Amino acid sequence: MKTPLAVFGSLAVVVSVMMAPSGATAEPSPGRAISWGLNVNGSLGNNTTANSSVPVAVDTSGVLVGKTITSISAGGLRSCAVADGKAYCWGYNLDGQLGNNNTTSFPVRSPVAVNTAGALSSKTVTAITAGNYHSCAVADGRAYCWGNNNNGELGQNTFTDSSVPVAVNTTGVLAGRTITSIAAGSSHSCAAVEGRAACWGNNAYGQLGDNTTTQSPVPVPVTTSGVLGTRTVTTVGAGSALSCAVADGQAYCWGFNGSGQLGNGTTTQSLMPVRVDTSGALAGKTVSIVATGDYHAAVLAAAPPQAPSAVTGSPGDREVSVSWVAPGDDGGSPVLEYVATAVPGGATCSTSGTTCTVPGLTNGTPYTFTVTARNTIGVSSPSAPSSPVVPVVPEAASVRPGKVKGVKVKVRKGAAKATWKPTAGATSYEARISKPGGKKFKKWKTTSKRVFKAKVRKARSTASRSLRSRPAGADR
Repeated sequence: MKTPLAVFGSLAVVVSVMMAPSGATAEPSPGRAISWGLNVNGSLGNNTTANSSVPVAVDTSGVLVGKTITSISAGGLRSCAVADGKAYCWGYNLDGQLGNNNTTSFPVRSPVAVNTAGALSSKTVTAITAGNYHSCAVADGRAYCWGNNNNGELGQNTFTDSSVPVAVNTTGVLAGRTITSIAAGSSHSCAAVEGRAACWGNNAYGQLGDNTTTQSPVPVPVTTSGVLGTRTVTTVGAGSALSCAVADGQAYCWGFNGSGQLGNGTTTQSLMPVRVDTSGALAGKTVSIVATGDYHAAVLAAAPPQAPSAVTGSPGDREVSVSWVAPGDDGGSPVLEYVATAVPGGATCSTSGTTCTVPGLTNGTPYTFTVTARNTIGVSSPSAPSSPVVPVVPEAASVRPGKVKGVKVKVRKGAAKATWKPTAGATSYEARISKPGGKKFKKWKTTSKRVFKAKVRKARSTASRSLRSRPAGADR
């Protein structure tokens, strides 16, 4: 295949997986190393030489005890890692690629510390890469390499192997610049340097990207006269005889291309970068990481999420609670935020969930709502609008008044006057009076005060008349 293919599946707990000729190494959360595959040289680091078809834990009983791994790489018959700012390696070491100031034909089955007595003294390692027969690291923004140097892949302007880290030459393209990414290939190395790419070592197939096939024991700049132009390089990869880089969210490769590993739809090698095809699996996606094997390459790519769906609203007083269904495809990167927007007016609310309340609306005005989703790559298109929703003042809950208590009646000179105590929940009252015996009452009369007056005949005392009162609206 000469163009990128989408990879299906999930690596839910794995932070990174590095490709290697003989095995694989993964760094899961929370900072322990796991390996699987060929182990004849101890490259799995589990203190055995037995192959494993399932992941096994790298030994932490020695130099890694109590340490947290932050970066890891698998190379030719060995692996390397960064833990608490220091470098560690295990496996094959005939060329000194473990960096522990030793060479041996015997398997190194558990991690050993990379030497810090020389070039790495007092420095903090942040990244590491294992090539076929050499290794490199970034420490305090500078590059260091160790192991085989037949083609100048250590970058120190010699062709002498080194079993301890040596500083990559900084008199040329690296002078005064900070390295942010590094990759070791079969017999060459590359680095991302303040937005540009530089490579050194074997260049038989143009893998240094300088539009020549001349090997170089010191870093040379990857040409920017073609597709790279003024684009900003953020990370690099190096394989058997090819190199790749990520610039402005797109992938670029150069070097050997016999199997289509440059990803540009051809099998023609290139001495300078070519753009990886974006008409298929990479269409509309942003690339963040590139990894290269001996004869293939892979990238981590994502796109903005699809739009949310099924947007609905529930009205409140000058606000609407908006709900929706999450996108069916997050674009390859988790959704970080949703934003709901009201039309008209543009009032918004945001959340990481699937419900939020839009405030500041006008009661009685119909509104529709759309929702967008955002991940690390970008923002989705807006959802289809909701049906119109009208914010309203909610009706006050009715309170049933209690019974009237404390009724007192006074009769004097043909007139009756009744009073009573306030009743909770009442705003007005109804009262009526009857002849003696309380059997025949007159019609109810409404009053907003707690006083009722009525004319009576043959009144002799307060006991000769009966009065009933109740809160207005109470049950008859």
